[in-house]
Amino acid sequence: MMTGLIKRGLVVAGAISLALLSSTATFAETSFPSARSADGSPDRRRGAGARCPHECINTDEETLFALVPQGNQSLTMQSQPDFFFYMPRMSGDVRLQFQLQQAHETIYDLSIAPISPESGVKILSLADLPNAPHLQAGERYTWSVTLDCLPDGESKMHLRFVSELRVVEPDQQLLEQLTNVDELQQAEIYAKNGLWPDSLVALQQVKQQPQDFEQYQESVLAWDELLGSVGLEYFASKPLLSQ
Repeated sequence: MMTGLIKRGLVVAGAISLALLSSTATFAETSFPSARSADGSPDRRRGAGARCPHECINTDEETLFALVPQGNQSLTMQSQPDFFFYMPRMSGDVRLQFQLQQAHETIYDLSIAPISPESGVKILSLADLPNAPHLQAGERYTWSVTLDCLPDGESKMHLRFVSELRVVEPDQQLLEQLTNVDELQQAEIYAKNGLWPDSLVALQQVKQQPQDFEQYQESVLAWDELLGSVGLEYFASKPLLSQ
C-alpha cells in the first residue's frame, strides 16, 4: 500500500515538474543581443579596476558584476527602471557610487556608505532613489557602479563596471498583451520583447510575493532560465540583498 502511494506521489511530482519546465521553457529560448567579441576581449559586465593597498574586497573568486545581457546593453520601457548587479563579499569600509550619464554628461550621482559586507544580488530602483531623474523614451544612457575602498578615510577606486541602457516607447500591442495577465506572464512578454530589467523586476515580484507555492516554483525556474540565457547562471541562486 505504502509503495503504491509513493509511486503515485512520484508520478504526480514528475508531472508537476514537467509542467513547470514547459511553462518556463520560453525563458531559456529568449534571445538577447550578444556581444561575444571576435577578438576574445573580456566580458565588459565584469567589474575591473585597481587594487587597494588595504584589501577590502575579496576578488579572488567573485567580483562586481552587472546582471545584464551579454551585449552589455539593456532595453527598458520604464522611465525609472531598476538596475541589477552582483556585489562580492567585502571585509572593510566600502562606498558604493552609482552614476547615470547621457551623452557623456553625468545626470545623476549617488554615493552610499557604508554598505553591507554580504555578497548577493543588489537592486537599485531609480524610483526609490532621492531626486532621481525620469529617463526619456528614445534616449540612450550609461550607468555605472563603483566600489571604493576607504582606507584611513582616503577613497581609492577598486572595482567598477559601466553598462548601457536604452529607453524605448512601448507600442499599443505590447501594452495590450500586458493587460490582465499575472507578473509571471508579464515577465515572459517582457523577455520576448528584449526588455531585460522589466522582465527581472516582474520575476522578482513573483518570487517575493507568490500566490502559492507552485507559482513560486515557476518563478524560480523562470529566473534560473532567464539568467542562464545570457550566461549569468552562476548568479541565479545568489541571495537578494536587502535594500
